Amino acid sequence: RAAARGAAALAALALAAACASDGGDGDLACADGALSVGFYAYFEPISASADPGEAAPGFDEHRGYEADLLTALEAMEGAGLSFERFGIAPWDGIWLRSANEFDVVGGGITILDSRTRDATGAAAVAFTSGHVAFRQSLLVRAGDAARLASHEALTAADRVGVRYPDLLIAFNVNPAANRARKGYLIPEQGKPPDFVLEVASKTTGEHDETDKRESYARMGVPEYWRFDDTGGEYHSVPLAGERLVNGVYVPIPIHHTDDDYLWGRSAALNLDLCWENGNLRFRDPATGLYLYTFSQERAARLRAEAALRQAEATVRQGEAAQRQAEAARADAEARSRQLEAELRRLRNP
Repeated sequence: RAAARGAAALAALALAAACASDGGDGDLACADGALSVGFYAYFEPISASADPGEAAPGFDEHRGYEADLLTALEAMEGAGLSFERFGIAPWDGIWLRSANEFDVVGGGITILDSRTRDATGAAAVAFTSGHVAFRQSLLVRAGDAARLASHEALTAADRVGVRYPDLLIAFNVNPAANRARKGYLIPEQGKPPDFVLEVASKTTGEHDETDKRESYARMGVPEYWRFDDTGGEYHSVPLAGERLVNGVYVPIPIHHTDDDYLWGRSAALNLDLCWENGNLRFRDPATGLYLYTFSQERAARLRAEAALRQAEATVRQGEAAQRQAEAARADAEARSRQLEAELRRLRNP
């Protein structure tokens, strides 16, 4: 699942569209780098296609919170991230889609078969049943596959170190290690992620405010944010942010402009997180301007490309006009020389 952007210049960034444990307490494994992203086309407002028809030109045009967060990451200065996006329609066994097609699938994790086996070729991890309406799969060790056949079988003890954040950002990490691992591991990076955000849903809302919160605190995540587009149906409040102080989360002030607008300042991202009419927006406090959404970024990019094409056409027209002028001047000079020669001939018969 998806992501947001920071305002400061960064040395590196690790993104988790979905995360899993490699078996040790506090170890997060999250997708990172330049990724092909398969997004679920019919999961509004989280993720959706601009045009629901599978054969339509806009089917691969990503909309929703996931789209905005991915676009914000692509726009972040110095991150060097890019995402090629493809719409995904429902099919039988959706949560078992092959990882050979996408690096990340919205709402779950994909993994190459070779990465599910140890050095001897024996199965090391296995996918079990989807646990929510959009079929997010559960990644477990192969030995636990029978016991943990579905998400409902997980206990609080099982969940220690196993988290699926909707957004994870880490600064000043080792991108090469992330790319090689295809994941973010706290012991390997030497630090927890700097920022985690959970988006509320009917199935995860309670966990976001209880056991997930406790896990992120144990992992040492400095900032933990929660967003509920319903205004508080699944979380206790529409927008909440907390900063870790001496191992305990302390609330970040949330400002209420009115019932339709709330915001809080993320020190980790140097951005304001805003709840506006049920939409999650990221605002640059230095300018007071929102970061572009996917559709805004795309429209601006198309305008810039059109302007560039027009400028290039104008240059080409100018160059063509210059060549014509030079040719006309050369022709006039040649005719002038011919006239001068004829005049000399007439004067000296």
